[in-house]
Amino acid sequence: MVAEQRPRWALIAFTVYFVITLSKKFWLPLLDGVNFWMADAACFVLLPALLVAVFRLPLVPAFRIGERSNARLDTGLLVYLTLLNVLGLFLLSQIGWGIGAKLVRHFPEALPRVIDYYGHAPKAGICFVLAIAYFAVTAGVVEEYVFRGLLSTVCGHYFPRSVSVFVIVSTLSFAWIHWGGGLANVVLAGLTGVLLALIHVRTGDLRLPMLAHTLIGLRWLF
Repeated sequence: MVAEQRPRWALIAFTVYFVITLSKKFWLPLLDGVNFWMADAACFVLLPALLVAVFRLPLVPAFRIGERSNARLDTGLLVYLTLLNVLGLFLLSQIGWGIGAKLVRHFPEALPRVIDYYGHAPKAGICFVLAIAYFAVTAGVVEEYVFRGLLSTVCGHYFPRSVSVFVIVSTLSFAWIHWGGGLANVVLAGLTGVLLALIHVRTGDLRLPMLAHTLIGLRWLF
């Protein structure tokens, strides 16, 4: 694939993933047990892998927005910034959940929760650990690849100097795909999505939001 075609294919791949992920609200709650997790893995693992293969997308999407290009942080700085951003994500998630919970109390029918990953996970033991690890890793890697990596490629091509367009589109689309989790989850995803987008803008290194997103997802183990 020539470089000029990559933003177009990235946009198509993003759109396919976005639409199918949105549709999970309607059919994933109908499944239970092993079928629930297999269907989710098909969307979270097989679909992204298929899109990468079909459209020959780079595993590390190029970041070209404004004057910043892909950066490569050294290991020490990467660990330090990851831990710092995990703390930021944790605080924002607590704030977002609190705001969302208040909105749910005032508008209980606005966006009811229909998908509950934690509720479908085994209650204890190694199966519980594996379920949470699966959810944290796939969300951290796949969602960051799609909503930060692919979108930065698309926005860098069509809006090469507009950081704000990337942050807004990334945040809104990331929040929207969480609508199956209810209103509180959408608010939480929106607030944390702003920070994740800004992390990528500031560093140009996709590993940082991936690691921070994965680690904050692992908090459900404790």
